[in-house]
Amino acid sequence: MARLRPLAFSALCGVVVAFALPLAACTTASLQDAMPATAEARSSPAEGVAPPSSAYTGPDGYPDLNVPMQAAAPQITDEDFAATSAALRARRDGLAARASGPGMSAADLRRIAGSHGERTLDAIEGQ
Repeated sequence: MARLRPLAFSALCGVVVAFALPLAACTTASLQDAMPATAEARSSPAEGVAPPSSAYTGPDGYPDLNVPMQAAAPQITDEDFAATSAALRARRDGLAARASGPGMSAADLRRIAGSHGERTLDAIEGQ
């Protein structure tokens, strides 16, 4: 039994060395091996896509945050805001008045629920 231990240790060392050699060979791979120069040339931006603008960068390459910002779209005027708000309020009030219209009684709602249930069952059963 005492002789089995050194033999098992030797076998374990052999297995570790057998797996360590292929792993050590992997460390010699370079980026050029992984991605050839032809693949790098093909990864250019798509047609019609402009490269990032360097108009607001300083000589050191960092962005210049002191440049005044420009609006991306024309700003809405106070008159346009008032007109649009009035139109939306009128539409909201009209929809609310139509929705709350003359209320239905509980009996009417029960009658509609009963006929709706029968029509739905007929549609499901294919009649």
